Amino acid sequence: SDEFAKAVRDAGAMHLLVPSGAKVAFVLGFCSWLLSRLGSAPMGRYLGGAVLGGFYVLMVGGDAPYTRAYFCAMAMAAAWALDRESGAFQGLVLSALITLAAEPRELFMAGFQMTYAAVLGLCLVMPRLRLPAAWHPALRRGIQLMVVSTVVQVMLWPIFAGTFGRGSLIGVFSNLILVPYSALVMGAGFLSWSFSLVPWVWPRMAAEACAGVLAGAFLEACRFFARLPWAAVDLAPMSKTAVP
Repeated sequence: SDEFAKAVRDAGAMHLLVPSGAKVAFVLGFCSWLLSRLGSAPMGRYLGGAVLGGFYVLMVGGDAPYTRAYFCAMAMAAAWALDRESGAFQGLVLSALITLAAEPRELFMAGFQMTYAAVLGLCLVMPRLRLPAAWHPALRRGIQLMVVSTVVQVMLWPIFAGTFGRGSLIGVFSNLILVPYSALVMGAGFLSWSFSLVPWVWPRMAAEACAGVLAGAFLEACRFFARLPWAAVDLAPMSKTAVP
């Protein structure tokens, strides 16, 4: 509904409902964790991630945010496996070239612009972030997450202005909760799908109910953040006469 879409935009969580590299990261991270638990060697985890992550990217349509995250991860993993120097920026450029070679029109799509703008900002800022080693690890991690959320929001504001006409102020804080929580919702969705393959009814119903409750809680969290004072502001792109 329009009300739901507005609440998600004002909460700064629209990037979690549209094609997003974070979803690929969740899949690759879970795959790596599962294979490591099964005793797989690093090369086995790399190949498993390449296969399962590639299947997921194709399954969801192969939009630029998905291919960006997948090709970045594969480039960096290949560099580690071959004992070569790896870098996020190099992986980012390589993934952009592959994506545009397959579909040049992606350059003009909001999804392509948003995913590469956000990650480019992180590549520029995060390597320069130096926090005192004496600080508690939890404090350091919290500040790092806050900086990540801030950088992403800042990099996306020009695109928000041109595409949505509205930008979220609360998103810097809401994403600290909503991003990791969205991984839980996504996992519940996959679990519900997997139970649909078994002949028993009650596990499927329980999994579907769990996924529904988690998704409903996500919506309520977005509504809560969107109702806060100054949660979002109206934006407008610069006019043609103002750009020069």
